[in-house]
Amino acid sequence: MAREWLNVFVDQTANSPASQWVDAQDAVQLGNKAIRIFETDRSGSVIMTNGNISSYGDSEVYLKINFASGASRFLSAPLHYPVEVLGVASLELHILFLVGPAGTPYRALVNGHCVYEVL
Repeated sequence: MAREWLNVFVDQTANSPASQWVDAQDAVQLGNKAIRIFETDRSGSVIMTNGNISSYGDSEVYLKINFASGASRFLSAPLHYPVEVLGVASLELHILFLVGPAGTPYRALVNGHCVYEVL
């Protein structure tokens, strides 16, 4: 089978409405398949500014593996070696980062990807 990929890209500039988690995701339904995950990776950052002070933040990029049995497992990016997984119902690639407090300007530029194949 051919290699496929999930990708999530966040390019966002805003004022935080409150302290909150921002979650962006991409998902694929696989229907109880065996898969090989080749790689997950990430890049980018989140910068928040309060007055004349800027702070650099990081994001969490992770893969949620949902099994046909109803269970799920998580893998954090980066992953640079192949992993075979059986009975996969769906894959979800997430970017998660925190913004706030209310009114705080932030700039998020984050990318995450997952390369996999159905066996």
